[in-house]
Amino acid sequence: MFNNYTKLTTAFAAFALLFSTGAWSQCDPGLIAVDYAITGGSYASEISWTLNDDAGTPVEVGGAPISGQWCLPAGDYTFIGSDSYGDGWNGATATFTSGGNVIGYFELTAGDLVQ
Repeated sequence: MFNNYTKLTTAFAAFALLFSTGAWSQCDPGLIAVDYAITGGSYASEISWTLNDDAGTPVEVGGAPISGQWCLPAGDYTFIGSDSYGDGWNGATATFTSGGNVIGYFELTAGDLVQ
């Protein structure tokens, strides 16, 4: 049994997204459009995630499935995916694109879990 307090320690994976400068889509000048698609897999209710800036401050949080667009300042970001049950995302993935190019991909499998 996993709860909100042990979620990140039992099911944690992260990767950094490095966004280059540029402007696409409907973002204000100086911001970068990042399209995201986080699928639901077999047990979407177990999925949560956080996008942190380079200072470790959460800029976006959510669950699955969800898709949309963020307008972000250029910088380094860390995507942290969690699973409340502890068995991975069961087929769910997170894909990040900018300017039509994939800039990040994430999936959490049971083998990636931190115990």
